[in-house]
Amino acid sequence: MALQPRRSYYESVEDAETKGRIEIKRNPSLRVDWGGNRVLSEEDMRRTARCFVSFPLLERDKHKPYDYYTAGLTFLSINDVHWQCEVQAFGNFFESLRAMMEKFGDLQAGEPFLPALRKVIAEMIPELSNTEKFPDIIVAFDKNDLSGVTVTLSEVAMIKILCDTYYQHRIFKRAASC
Repeated sequence: MALQPRRSYYESVEDAETKGRIEIKRNPSLRVDWGGNRVLSEEDMRRTARCFVSFPLLERDKHKPYDYYTAGLTFLSINDVHWQCEVQAFGNFFESLRAMMEKFGDLQAGEPFLPALRKVIAEMIPELSNTEKFPDIIVAFDKNDLSGVTVTLSEVAMIKILCDTYYQHRIFKRAASC
C-alpha cells in the first residue's frame, strides 16, 4: 500500500466560536517520491566514497560545485510548511550542475545552459523524458529571471538527481581513464 502525500501538519482545527472545521493545507505536498526502497546499499556507499575522494581538498577556488550542492541539500532538508525553500534548493542544485558542467567542459561560460544540459542528458540518461515545465524553469534560472516561475519539490528532486547522475558519470569516467 502506497502512502498518500501528507498535505497538512495537524489532525484537525476547529473555530472556537462557530465550531466549524478549518482546513489548512500545503499545496503541493511536502513529499518527494524518491522511488522504492531507498535505503543506501553498500554500492551506494562505495559510489559516495569515490565522489568524496575526488573533492579538491586544499583548492578552495575549485569548491564551487560542491558548495552549491551542499547548500541545495541544506535548503531541501529545511523546507517545511513554515519556510518553503523549493526555489533556493532548486537554484543551488542548478548552480552546482552548471559549475560541474563547466568544470568538465560540457558547458562554456556564457553559453545557454539548456542545450548543453539536453546534450548531457541524451548521453547519460537518454530514457529521461522532460516535462514541458522543467525546461522553462531551467531557462528562467539560466537567465536569472524567476518571474512567473513555480518550483515544486518534484522539480527540486529532478535537478538533484541530474546533479547526482552527472557527477557520478564524470567522476567515474575520469577515474576509469586513470
